Amino acid sequence: MGKISNVQRENELIGLFMLSRASLNQAIEDGFTAEECVNKDNLLILNAILEEARITPEFIPSSHYIIDKLEIKAEKDIRQMQLKLNRYKKMIEREVINDSQYIDMTKRNILKLRDLYTKRKAINVLKNGLDIIDMPARDFISGIQKGLNEVEINDGMIVEISIHTGFKELKATMEYQMEHGIEFGIQFGLRDFDKMTQDQIALGTLTYIVGRPSNYKTGTALNLAQNAAEKYGIPTAFFSHEMSAPDVYRRLLSRVSGIPMKKLKRPSELTEEEWKLLDEAIIKVEKWPLFVIDAAKLNIGQIDSVLSYLKSKYDIELVLEDYFQLIRTRKGNIPTEEFEFGQISEELRMMAKNHNVAMVALSQANRGCEQRDDKRPTMKDIRSTGKAEQDAHNIFYVYRDEFYYGSQSEVPNHMEIGALKIREGELRKALFFFNGAKATIGNVDPLVVMDKPRDYIGGGGNAE
Repeated sequence: MGKISNVQRENELIGLFMLSRASLNQAIEDGFTAEECVNKDNLLILNAILEEARITPEFIPSSHYIIDKLEIKAEKDIRQMQLKLNRYKKMIEREVINDSQYIDMTKRNILKLRDLYTKRKAINVLKNGLDIIDMPARDFISGIQKGLNEVEINDGMIVEISIHTGFKELKATMEYQMEHGIEFGIQFGLRDFDKMTQDQIALGTLTYIVGRPSNYKTGTALNLAQNAAEKYGIPTAFFSHEMSAPDVYRRLLSRVSGIPMKKLKRPSELTEEEWKLLDEAIIKVEKWPLFVIDAAKLNIGQIDSVLSYLKSKYDIELVLEDYFQLIRTRKGNIPTEEFEFGQISEELRMMAKNHNVAMVALSQANRGCEQRDDKRPTMKDIRSTGKAEQDAHNIFYVYRDEFYYGSQSEVPNHMEIGALKIREGELRKALFFFNGAKATIGNVDPLVVMDKPRDYIGGGGNAE
């Protein structure tokens, strides 16, 4: 009888991970987990390595990291672990010389371990069949088949659909929402934006926010992220592909402390009172369920893996991607072709569905809108327009009249968000107060918008 485990393959994976970040990236992209191993020590080591690798793009584990993570204290045990880990590395160094070979060897080992893992689960189903051996043959076979189907479902081979179960689960969810006062969609605490979205930014949906540079796309996304996390306690992840994490933190702290962004970039100019305000803001922000990920080097597969980790650990509900055109393909390159943008849009849609999160992706509009008299973005100004329109439940634009017309603007210190697509709602617009120095948008004074056309929320002479 053949073996249904292969500890040698597990050892090789540990050696690969300690020598090559490319191997780790491949494992993360393939969705490999330590549970697919049988050796207890290897399971603990691999779990410690993968957990850190999913959230730290440059991480490569050392012997010291593994020993500390496993809390090995006795001198004798430390020496034994060091010898073991060095042996695993030397096994690889004798065979592999470049990243391509590291990746190929990682793929082969994962494929073999996953195959054995699936077989072990199938054998357990058959062993458990002994518990129902007294059933009639038809029921016995049905029970075994159901267990094997679950093995396939858990491995992503098939998806079980039961309309009866689906309706029951939907009703249970609605009753829970009613009893606990839970809204269907994500709420953001911006009066007119919440009216415009009409509960359509919900779990399992993809939304695009489109705009030209300097029209406050990122600022809008950070305001939404803060409001969701702070006001409603919604676990939120912000993936930044353009700004560094410290730049994102500065924007958030400017909003909370009221200290202008320019002064936060020049700490020597801060007064003693402003340092106190900064400390108070940090204490406040630290309590929010908001996670900022520096995603500049992550490809779309790695983003999926990081999101899977954040979902399992923190039950993330809202994800913001800043921004769409900078998300790397699975090959690691910045997309340039329409089909590449289309593929990334499709993967974002599937991430929203598979992880049950509300996915909001920022997208840079084409220059075409700046050649028109009306400079608001339209559908045709979006890269991969057809695919984006097909994948997205909602598409909004951001527009700052003051950016284009300066002192001649009809609405200085304000910005506009408009709907280009809402799957189940009206296409309307809304004005918001805007303070660029403090990275803030807020609810508009109803009197400002009353004389606007009726397609503006609060316009047409009637405050809503």
